[in-house]
Amino acid sequence: MKDKIKAFMRLGKLQISVFIQKKRKVIWALVILAVIVVVWKSFEKIVEVSTGQDETTITVAGTLLGAIIGGILSLYGSIWVNSRQQRAAQNIKVKKQIYSPLYDELKEIEDEFLAQGIQPYSIEISREKESHWGGTCFSAWERIKSDTRYLEVPDSLKAQIEALGKVVLEYLAARSELDVYAKKAIDNVLQQNGQAPCKVINLEKLIAYNVLEGKTDELSYITSDLKKDVDKQLCQKIESEVWAQINESPQKEKVDENYRKWKQVHSQTIKMLELMIKKVNLKYED
Repeated sequence: MKDKIKAFMRLGKLQISVFIQKKRKVIWALVILAVIVVVWKSFEKIVEVSTGQDETTITVAGTLLGAIIGGILSLYGSIWVNSRQQRAAQNIKVKKQIYSPLYDELKEIEDEFLAQGIQPYSIEISREKESHWGGTCFSAWERIKSDTRYLEVPDSLKAQIEALGKVVLEYLAARSELDVYAKKAIDNVLQQNGQAPCKVINLEKLIAYNVLEGKTDELSYITSDLKKDVDKQLCQKIESEVWAQINESPQKEKVDENYRKWKQVHSQTIKMLELMIKKVNLKYED
């Protein structure tokens, strides 16, 4: 619950910041108007205090006030322009080297798997982008962490990426538990039907994945090494019993629950990066 509240607050702050950037011209107009009003009121006060004095005194006082205010505004303007140029260059660099690579990778994963409700066959977390059948890889953040770019990552984004990494690891742990259970289910059903344990290496991972995806294409591998004289109906019975045990297991339910958590945090992270990119675009590139 605390993580959800923190994530909501981070997104809220970014949304407010983006709104301010969109309305910055109006805000600056109000600020300038306020300065003009202050100057005008100050001048009126000088005139009031100087009533009864000669015009030269009033003129000198007004000129002095205008010079002071003009000098302050000019100095502030120079400092602001220089500071803005430096911030613009830095923020555009951070957007290109940090926000964009993270956004592109996470959006690709979302489009390929999460948005369609598909669970990857495998997930790699490494600096090098690896591609496997039916799998995906988180590599952008690992590369950023390994060089000086990490020092430029805002704390809010670090916290969000760490939250995403946590739920992905929890999902992977649940998948491992399901694979172990699938191995036991396959062997138990085979033995209950008078057959020897399955000898196909790593078959449990493939079967567990097929159950998660609601597929039955690979179930025949369970009985692929049985004797030729085994009845076909018995093979189908074994396959359906294995499917049912895995599909109705607490381990499978845990995987589904962790998958839903991953999808939620993944979506939040993409939204945060999208707002960060928009903020830079609005503030420094438009």
